[in-house]
Amino acid sequence: MQLIFKAVSHADSDTLWHWRNRPTVRQFMYTQHEISHDEHKAWFSHMLANTHRYFYIVYKRVDSQPDKPLGVVNLDLDSENSTSATWAFYAAPDAPRGSGALMEFGALSLAFETLGVTQLNCEVLSHNQGVVRLHQRFGFRETPQSRQRTFSLPEGKTVEIVCLSLSADEWQQGASALQTKLNIDTVYEQRH
Repeated sequence: MQLIFKAVSHADSDTLWHWRNRPTVRQFMYTQHEISHDEHKAWFSHMLANTHRYFYIVYKRVDSQPDKPLGVVNLDLDSENSTSATWAFYAAPDAPRGSGALMEFGALSLAFETLGVTQLNCEVLSHNQGVVRLHQRFGFRETPQSRQRTFSLPEGKTVEIVCLSLSADEWQQGASALQTKLNIDTVYEQRH
């Protein structure tokens, strides 16, 4: 199996607008309201213009079958310290079960092995326990700042923000076992 990380381009804007507006995606994002097309276009232009961001649609390729979109991955290098980065992802509609683990493996390989990141961070709303557990299976640990901030959901509830971090050394300790288990070959397309 091969993962293809295709750099997002202007042609992908409407696809991502529809994906971002899915209730199953929005419920776990900081932007939880229905996103207007104009709001999305402004966000999308900002994403593409950020030279510190690696923004991909991830596809799964198996033999001669058509490529299957798994979702979106973005990595943001710290503008002052390019060895530190944050990342996030979400699944495409109809992405097969296990897509999150595949995208996570590819994103961590990109960050640590290609971009030379030494510390990778992410934030997850605490009601998204599946993703918190997924990150922890890949070696992420909660930081001392974890759960000190909250986020207000549209229905008036408040949830904690889980802050997680993984170092390059921690990644290296488990990467080869993960590579063998997942049996992935990953291709990263150059950004435009």
